[in-house]
Amino acid sequence: MDVKLSSGQKFPQWMEENIFEPLGMTSTMVRADPLTIVPEAAQGYTMDSTGYKDSGDLYASYGAGGIYTTVEDFSKWLGNFGNPVVNDSTLISRLTTPGRSSSPRSRRTCSGEMFSLSGRWSSTGTTADG
Repeated sequence: MDVKLSSGQKFPQWMEENIFEPLGMTSTMVRADPLTIVPEAAQGYTMDSTGYKDSGDLYASYGAGGIYTTVEDFSKWLGNFGNPVVNDSTLISRLTTPGRSSSPRSRRTCSGEMFSLSGRWSSTGTTADG
């Protein structure tokens, strides 16, 4: 879902208002800028011939990276799949139902749903893991 196109809000703001706040995730944030310091965050490092370097994250790929949380907040997010506060059980079921792919190279697939903020389904996509 293209949050900015659908809502006019930037992804970090939309996530805060529509996911984190309703679920009570008070220690979760989207890191939109790599220069933003995340308080008390553990970082991954790599080592080369000059020493250790911050390995960074995928902050530019919202959702795939750049979201920082705590174990407590993450459990609230996971709990939403069993007892939905954000969205409803129909959406959760559709998002967690394995999809089918016509690709002969595909071994596993997963469903992905795109929906407008009004709640109407606009398309269904499948991603192959080949």
